[in-house]
Formats: sequence, structure tokens, C-alpha cells
Amino acid sequence: ALNMIFAYSSGVTPYINGQEWDKSDQDTQEYVEFRDSSDNVIWWFGLPKSWDSVGRQQLGTLRFKKQGNSLFITHLVPMDFITNAIFPVMVDVDVDEIVGQSTDDATQYETSAIALAADLLIVGQEPKPPPPINSGYRFQTVNVPNTPTLVTAYITLEIDSCSTTVLTKIFAEARDDPPTFTNIVPNDIDSRVRTATGIDWDIPGLIGTRQGPEIKTVVDDVFNRVGWAANQALVILHDDDGSSDKLVKIDSWDKETTTAPQIHIEYDVGGTTTTTTTTTVTTTSSTSTSTSTSTSTST
Repeated sequence: ALNMIFAYSSGVTPYINGQEWDKSDQDTQEYVEFRDSSDNVIWWFGLPKSWDSVGRQQLGTLRFKKQGNSLFITHLVPMDFITNAIFPVMVDVDVDEIVGQSTDDATQYETSAIALAADLLIVGQEPKPPPPINSGYRFQTVNVPNTPTLVTAYITLEIDSCSTTVLTKIFAEARDDPPTFTNIVPNDIDSRVRTATGIDWDIPGLIGTRQGPEIKTVVDDVFNRVGWAANQALVILHDDDGSSDKLVKIDSWDKETTTAPQIHIEYDVGGTTTTTTTTTVTTTSSTSTSTSTSTSTST
């Protein structure tokens, strides 16, 4: 078992499978959230997975237990998996960062019009006017070091509606710790400098949760900048890429905080795989320790 101790800040409440934790002992194989006093999801992690050195995987169980003023979360793995595993066995709690406030996702409809508080984010092109419609997603504190060796990176969006195959492209903003979006600065999304690398994402006409393509080469352009440091903000820019009279509409933070745009990043540190998160809690475990932000490291 892997034991993690959470001493979360005042005003932060743990949720298990979407329900507020009642401080009783509980088990889950699903997701855990930490929400602020306004019910905003500020950090979450999902399925607790383990695998051995030949790639055999096992879904574990997260056990919640109150001890003093702290929350203990134990990651349990079936004994038969451990008995038959080829060591070393690695444990990974997947952690994803989600847009955390209204101004951290936005849509630019035309040259200078920025929509900050709409329920839906839009990418594509209408019959008129000619300028394409682009959107942006900002993740406030991305705990990835300078010049990492990335394993994977992708965004996940909740598609509300989509024309048949909308042609889009994913960039990051080529800037260290970029600010949130604003409608005071004209052209605030389109004027942001894109990374040299962009990845095509041709979105089919389907709704629901959609994981985007591999974008580790895109975010790597940012993480390899001289001025990049862990826990800075990262902006993903989602552009139209030649659609004609086609739009994809995406849930924003203002519509539903739990289905706002999300990003998942993993990187290697000396042969281990690390997933990143933004959090207001302090985490300690028997195999890894972190301070102001939580980093889960496979060991």
C-alpha cells in the first residue's frame, strides 16, 4: 500500500465521486476532487493504477480515512498482483489540471471581440464573417521543470456540439507564465505568439468527452524556454485550421467547472514517470515527498 497524507487548506473540501467527503472511511476506484468554497474544482486525480516492469497493469483502490486534522489516502493493490509481479512495481495516481477560473478560458470571435464568461467555447468558422473563431485555455500552475523529458501531453474537452469534422490546430503560447485572458486588451487570443510547433486535431461530429492528440512537442517548446520554471501558467491556443462553415462548441468553466478544459502531462525524471498537478494541499507518501504543489512520482 502507498499512504498519502493530505493537509489541505482552509476552505478546501475533498469530494469522492462527485460527493462531499463526510469524513467516514470510504473506498473508491474512481475520481477524487478538491474544491474551494465556491465549489470550483482546484485539483483532482483519478484512477489509481499500478504496473510491473513488464507492463502488466492493475487498477487499485483509494481508501479515505480521517486521522487528526489530516486526510489519509491509501492506494491499495491486490496481493495476487504483487505476488506475481516482475519487480520493480510502479504506482501512478493520474493527476490532471483543469481550467480554474472564468477568465482562464475564452473565445475570440473576430478581430477584437473576446468572450470571457460564455457557457461555450467555440472553434471553427461561420459563413460570415471570414475571420476564424479561436479559443484559449490557461492552466494556472503547471508543475513541470525546465527542459523535461516528456512522456505524453494532451488536453481533454467536453464537446457540447460539433459539425462534421471541424479542422482545428493546437498550439501553446510561446511565453513564460502568461497572464489570464482579458477583453480589455484587443485581439487578446489571436495576438498571442504561438509556439513553432502546432498539432492538427480534426474533430469528428461527435459530442461528449474527447481526448485530444499527443501535444508533447507543442508544450515542449514552452518548457524548453530559458525563462520557464515549474508552477508557471501554461496557455493552450486552439485555432481553426481551415474549416468552412463548421464549428465545435466546448464546455467552458462558466458552464460546468468539472468539465472545463483539462490538460494531462507526464515526464521522466531519472527513469521514473511523473504526472503533474496544481493543488493547494501538501502531500507526503512513503515513496515520494512534495511541498507546496503535489507531484506523484513512480518509483
